[in-house]
Amino acid sequence: GPLSLLGGGAAEVVASGGARLGEAALASLDLTAGGAVAQAAGTKLTLGTLEVATAGGAVTLDAAGNAFAGAVTVDTTAGGAAAADVALTSAGALTLGGIGAKGLEISAGGDVLALGAVEAEGDARISAFRSLGDGDAATGSFGDVTLTAAGSRVGGTLSATGGRIELALEGGGRLAGGWAGG
Repeated sequence: GPLSLLGGGAAEVVASGGARLGEAALASLDLTAGGAVAQAAGTKLTLGTLEVATAGGAVTLDAAGNAFAGAVTVDTTAGGAAAADVALTSAGALTLGGIGAKGLEISAGGDVLALGAVEAEGDARISAFRSLGDGDAATGSFGDVTLTAAGSRVGGTLSATGGRIELALEGGGRLAGGWAGG
């Protein structure tokens, strides 16, 4: 079954294969997995900082109720493995400590700020939008998307949605569907 981690403290988890997370409420979680990392349906992660390293396994932590108070760092290339896809969802703002992925999907209900390099070999979609919860996907407020940390790059197409979008990518990259609104 899924691994539930409660108690508010810090945890370090090493899994020789993949890992499926259940409910988690911790100040910090450091997770190393030999395979994919996923989140069980109907669960939420309430974490301070999160560090995930996989040996080529995808990371899918995309429940709408997730909340990350500190930086989230994900590296899917541990041990020299080929990069894998990463999907992260946060109900509020999302601070990225660094990301190493093949494809990248980020959805936040507030600002998205990269403190460390965000590297996607393929396409990347970043959305900083909070719905008003009235059932109308067109109403809500936008957070800012700031992707300016040194070493950040997108090998494919970057699609970004936010109130203000600030990008500084190494090696160019293509921007498609970028939208800034308020």
